[in-house]
Amino acid sequence: MSNLPKKLNPALRYGNTKGKIIPMHHAFKTLHLNRVSRVSAVVLPVLFMALVWLFLPWIFDVWDGIFNFWLERIYHMRASYWPVNILGQDLAIPYPALEADAPSHFMVQMNFWICLLVLAISIVFPLRGAPLTYLLRTALLIQGSASIDRMVSPDFFPYTLPIYLLDAMIQCVYMLFLIPVILGFVYYIFDFTIWRKVLITCLTIGYFLIAVPCQYMLHAYFIHEWTLLFLPLMYILFGIVIDVLMFVSIYSYGMSWRSRKEALQGRGL
Repeated sequence: MSNLPKKLNPALRYGNTKGKIIPMHHAFKTLHLNRVSRVSAVVLPVLFMALVWLFLPWIFDVWDGIFNFWLERIYHMRASYWPVNILGQDLAIPYPALEADAPSHFMVQMNFWICLLVLAISIVFPLRGAPLTYLLRTALLIQGSASIDRMVSPDFFPYTLPIYLLDAMIQCVYMLFLIPVILGFVYYIFDFTIWRKVLITCLTIGYFLIAVPCQYMLHAYFIHEWTLLFLPLMYILFGIVIDVLMFVSIYSYGMSWRSRKEALQGRGL
């Protein structure tokens, strides 16, 4: 090795049997921020937050159209509106103002014993289905806890369905503002081209633009049909958790793209 030219030594040391460079594992790689990454990590979040703020009336119109599409076909009604002030802009946010009944004593009792029975049966489920089993057990624990709460305080419930849906929609509005800020910390700092950083941000915001009204229309339908007993389950397991998982999925897709220094990755070649 000492008799070979110095430039060949790293290539031989880090090369595989096919003659290609083995990229350094991310755990051992030091991230060096170049000027473009530093600037984009500051400028792009500000730019996208400004665009979200400017397009909020249009975003609310899209949500209104999706809500009305389902409400008119299922319940022959239209969405309701609540006045909100979003960072100085006065708007009316749409939401499905469906009501939901409190569960009967019989329903609470049946729900509790069914959850307990299925939880016991899940012990014998095959190990290869462990991920689904754990998800099922989590749902059963949440639903069983909701039943216990109804047994302890049957006359008190902190939320009505319209208030829950309204709070969820307002929460999602601020989530749109947070998306570019989070990406500024976890994506824009990497050595991707500007157009890819813009694209992954547009994909993420575009997904939530369509998914949010569909997601909470499903919540409204399910809780309206099955009473408030199922509100905790929808909120904890099928609310913000689903949003976070989808954000991570789109982010992972963006991280799978090759950076500008695709073959170097810490080898200095």
